Amino acid sequence: MICPKCNTMNPNSIKKCIKCGEKLEKAASGAAKVKPASSGPMLKRDEKPAKQQKAPKEPKVPKPPKPEGEKKSKTGILLLLLLLLGSFALWQYRDDIFTAMSSEETVEEIEEDEDVELFVEERVSRRDSLLYSSLSDTEKAQRHRRLRTYDENFYYAKDGKRMVLVPGQSFQMGSDDGSILEKPAHTVRVVDFYMDETEVTNLQFKRFLEETDYRPKGSLSHFRDRRFNRDDHPVVNVDYEDALAYAQWAGKRLPTEVEWEAAARGGQGFIYPTGEDMTENQARFGMNITVGTTMPVKSYRPNPYGIYDLAGNASEWVQGVIYPYPGNDAHSRYFGSARVPRGGSWLSSKEDCKSYRRAILDISSDLNNIGFRCAISRDEVIELLNRQQREE
Repeated sequence: MICPKCNTMNPNSIKKCIKCGEKLEKAASGAAKVKPASSGPMLKRDEKPAKQQKAPKEPKVPKPPKPEGEKKSKTGILLLLLLLLGSFALWQYRDDIFTAMSSEETVEEIEEDEDVELFVEERVSRRDSLLYSSLSDTEKAQRHRRLRTYDENFYYAKDGKRMVLVPGQSFQMGSDDGSILEKPAHTVRVVDFYMDETEVTNLQFKRFLEETDYRPKGSLSHFRDRRFNRDDHPVVNVDYEDALAYAQWAGKRLPTEVEWEAAARGGQGFIYPTGEDMTENQARFGMNITVGTTMPVKSYRPNPYGIYDLAGNASEWVQGVIYPYPGNDAHSRYFGSARVPRGGSWLSSKEDCKSYRRAILDISSDLNNIGFRCAISRDEVIELLNRQQREE
């Protein structure tokens, strides 16, 4: 018979299950009662089986904590990476803005796009105390600000000549030991200005004539004389009007008497542009009129400012006409009309090469010992550059 508990088949002759030991009862038909195969208790009619309970979940075993040093190390690396990325982004942002402000092409491209223009204006407004209407206005203002502090030691105008800065100063002009034209010694002041480091050369004056078709009033007869016509010699045989025309073409002017003497004094009150004395090894002067000649510019050492041949070689036209110095009551028919060459020439005596020496020449003179050099004040340079930028 079948065990009602474990469903094991047992011989009919036994009373207990051979497997689980359950007591066996014979049925009326002689067969053992069969117990349902369910391992649970027998259910009555209409009785619902009880919900089978789920096996309890195994508790989660917490992972062992990471070492504290490792956490700090990874956090520090992450912060360092974020800091580097932020710095790079800030640097890129700054570089883009300055590049846009300093490049003409970038400015033009930005101005074509209104959205970009407004964005750049917003950035610029945080950098400047003024809010400009466009990036181009901002750039011009920045340029103007830089030009106001223009303090280069050299300046180059249209003719390409190197000009040397002579700092503003007060000095004693004239001399109580000189002629009536040079008395009395008196204090004057000049502002910063630039002066050509050499006299205008034949080559430079030829270029001026070629580019302008200017008809000189001077004879320029020295161009036919081998003693004076080399390209690196100072131009001579030019009258005052010729010198003015060249200076205007080059964007400069003739130096004033005060400026010329300030440069010749060398900032140290020199009697000669070469110092307290002058020798034939320091300047070209005292030559015979029949055989004498000019020398190439820069043949001698410059003065303390770096300017050459302020004494000898060729006398130099200066701006304006001659007047007596303040405190001088002398009268002359030349005052207010005659021009003033300065510095002496290859033909002059040593005495006529002194820094304070004044000579008188008619405006139409074009001798083969008269040349010129140009000057321009630092303020004029600033104004000139500003004007050029406004025209652009």
